[in-house]
Amino acid sequence: MIDLGNITFSYPNARVPALSGVDASIGEGIYLLLGENGAGKTTLLHLMATLLFPTEGSVTINGDDSRRRLPSTLRSLYFLPDDAQMPADTVEQLVKLHGSVFYPRFDAAMLADNLRAFGIDARIPFDMMSLGQRKKAYIAYALALRTDILLLDEPANGLDIGSRDLLRNLMARCVEPGQTVVISTHQTADLQPLYDGIIMLRRGKMLFSLSTAEITNRIGFGVFDIPPRSALYTMSDIGRFRSIIPADPDSPSEIDIHLLYSALQCREGEGVLSVLANSQNPSQS
Repeated sequence: MIDLGNITFSYPNARVPALSGVDASIGEGIYLLLGENGAGKTTLLHLMATLLFPTEGSVTINGDDSRRRLPSTLRSLYFLPDDAQMPADTVEQLVKLHGSVFYPRFDAAMLADNLRAFGIDARIPFDMMSLGQRKKAYIAYALALRTDILLLDEPANGLDIGSRDLLRNLMARCVEPGQTVVISTHQTADLQPLYDGIIMLRRGKMLFSLSTAEITNRIGFGVFDIPPRSALYTMSDIGRFRSIIPADPDSPSEIDIHLLYSALQCREGEGVLSVLANSQNPSQS
């Protein structure tokens, strides 16, 4: 469990905070962290990972203040940044120096299965791998640590189409009930079937943090020849229209993440945000 208590974070000499008034509780499941470039996603991941501390407010990891950086906190989470640098030359060395030492739930059999699925040899040095191979090795390792909290920044970067499919399958197989996984990515389609919730940032502020069920209980998504009159937001798309509409409680729709993101980046989408902020299904109010 990650609790963000109305946090603000400012970098030294910055004119405006990187994050301001971010408040949410993130429980078990797989969450998509979404926002434009510069929205504060990577900063927020660093705060969750106890690598930065809030200027104001608090970050609590499993009930403990992140500022304390307790051993119990550090061994319960793992952060894989987009530009990761490993403290070992190979996966094999990494296990001996890091995984089996610091992470009590590390699963060697899971790691072997993950590496086999990606076609990675644990004995090959990282500096002899391509970018995509290194990324696959890092992801295979991160999942096998089986931490309570796993933070991933752009895990699909550098992966080909087939490897992205494998990533989705591994995530579905390796992430267990009770784990919290937060993924910051612009490649939203790769893992869409797995998301249990979405955290949306814009210009350093949190627009919402909701489960996928909460979102589909409040708004619906559809493709139409003519935009429906009830549409909250519509995007033209090669001879058809993709629209966000009030939710139909009898027929919830699949979330169109691209459409939702586009709506919340413009003034025309403010009505969508207003409906999402409403704790009651608008069709029942």
